[in-house]
Amino acid sequence: MSDKGNLDKISTLPDELLANILSSLPTLSAVQTSILSSRWRHLFTLTRNLSIDDREYFGTASLAQSEERRMSFERFVDGVFALHGISPIHKLKLIITFTYDCPHLPLWITAAILKGVQHLDLCIGNHPNALPSCIFDCQTLTTLDILALTNKGYDLSVPGLVCLPSLTTLKLNNMRILDGDSVNRFFVGCSHLKELYLHFCRFTTDHVCISATELRTLRIICCSGHLVIDAPKLANLLHICMPPFLGVGVKNLRSLLSVELCLLLTSRPPQVLHDIIRGANNAKELILKDSAVQLLTMVGDNPIPTHSKLEKLQLGFCCHDTWKYLMVWPKNSPQLETIIFTEVRYFYLGIVSVRA
Repeated sequence: MSDKGNLDKISTLPDELLANILSSLPTLSAVQTSILSSRWRHLFTLTRNLSIDDREYFGTASLAQSEERRMSFERFVDGVFALHGISPIHKLKLIITFTYDCPHLPLWITAAILKGVQHLDLCIGNHPNALPSCIFDCQTLTTLDILALTNKGYDLSVPGLVCLPSLTTLKLNNMRILDGDSVNRFFVGCSHLKELYLHFCRFTTDHVCISATELRTLRIICCSGHLVIDAPKLANLLHICMPPFLGVGVKNLRSLLSVELCLLLTSRPPQVLHDIIRGANNAKELILKDSAVQLLTMVGDNPIPTHSKLEKLQLGFCCHDTWKYLMVWPKNSPQLETIIFTEVRYFYLGIVSVRA
């Protein structure tokens, strides 16, 4: 190459390979490659993944306040979808953070659904009508991730019919569901859901119990409401509570293999954590952090139940009262082999072998 000068090896690659490379880039960067040469002019239209972030386009919040700049951004995104033509979209990631009226947002989501999108990742600011109704009737959608950036949360409006037969992973962050019928309709339409992530969600419902028969993984982080999730095949559970988000209930816990519980900024574990530690008597791994370590001592007014299959116990913080109960724990858990201390404030870090 030193004799022949610099050779453009990348441009000689097949279109399909170049499209895969561009699919891993933010859409704005992928579009910018069209000015490199005539060879690259239309390659970005072959990408299967679109990642649009208004922060990359505006750069600063002051630019987002310009009406002309906002219209330019909307024309850019409209042009991306128009030039994309009939090419399918595998994944769409939309990050619209600035608080301005964006009437084209539901149109972009609808366009991706019409192109058979499988993974939809939405991060939206104050856009109350951002979610089109067709999002709840998408036959191809396998992953849905919605994050609301507003302080009060996003009021999720669920239509009368929900049919998401391919959805296996659902992530809701900072959502509010206002009535029990909406909760039921939503989860009845997700019959093959295997992973559910609820972060800072509020369910203002009247003691609704939803059934998730195929659910394997559940993460509940700082949620609240009169909601109970019935998941007979649940294997992995993470539940983090802090006031005023004291959790939602989980029942039918006999299939659990791994349980992680964390309680922040309060001294008494809420009832939902008591119920989980009582029901997860077949778990092989148990992780307790911060004030949730108090679940070692008592469950309500009764001694902690026997965990006959427990092999590993991990503690994030131990107070002085915990140690006397910790010595009794192996008697209730005959299979317990290891206790791990990962974040002890007053005692040494280490690993204690229980069984010889």
